[in-house]
Amino acid sequence: MDVLDVKERGWFGSTDAELLTRARQSDRVILTYDADFGALLRLRRRHPGVVIVRLRHLQAQRVIAALDHFLKKHAAKDLRNLVVVVEESRIRFRNIVKTMRAKDRNEVT
Repeated sequence: MDVLDVKERGWFGSTDAELLTRARQSDRVILTYDADFGALLRLRRRHPGVVIVRLRHLQAQRVIAALDHFLKKHAAKDLRNLVVVVEESRIRFRNIVKTMRAKDRNEVT
């Protein structure tokens, strides 16, 4: 798996919107612990995907195990335009692009 770390790349302190732009440009999925990832509101455009890890205990072993389990079943290409929440007992998928566009259509009519 090819991973870029925000700190190692010197992007620490970047806004959510900046990180989302970088992810789009390099076609990379964002992995975050930030449930309030502010850029989610800007996901009306297509994006490579966002995975939010929501575990009660964020010890490295637990995070690695949860992501390993998730990634055995889902490839990065399957995450396009999705926000995925990985929890201990379940994995939730939400297509923000589709949801936001439907909401926009409803508000116009």
